Amino acid sequence: MLIRGDEVIWRTEEMWWNFNTPVQLGPSSPTRARDAQVFAVPVQADDILVLASDGLSDNLWDEEILDEVVRFRRTFMLEHAPPPPRMRDASPVRAFRRTTLAECSARRCARGRGACQRSRG
Repeated sequence: MLIRGDEVIWRTEEMWWNFNTPVQLGPSSPTRARDAQVFAVPVQADDILVLASDGLSDNLWDEEILDEVVRFRRTFMLEHAPPPPRMRDASPVRAFRRTTLAECSARRCARGRGACQRSRG
């Protein structure tokens, strides 16, 4: 599965012999490594390529996987973003105008998570 931004732009199809009978590769399988599918997928900077077994796709819908990747990406980007510029006036009204509510909440959560991790040692 290839994720670009907030969408899945490419995904492999499952390989099945029959209903509920996936193709398996292994020493006792009649399927050989040469029977596996091979893909060349063009990627761009910041793309995320999810490599997983059927253990993931059997238990989560693509949308759920995408939601988790997007959530992680947003959290990671906020934690590694440069701090906001200092404000001349520290009044809450001006601070709110310059910073969205979502950014404030995410930064507060990140600081709380960091404090919790530091206290655990």
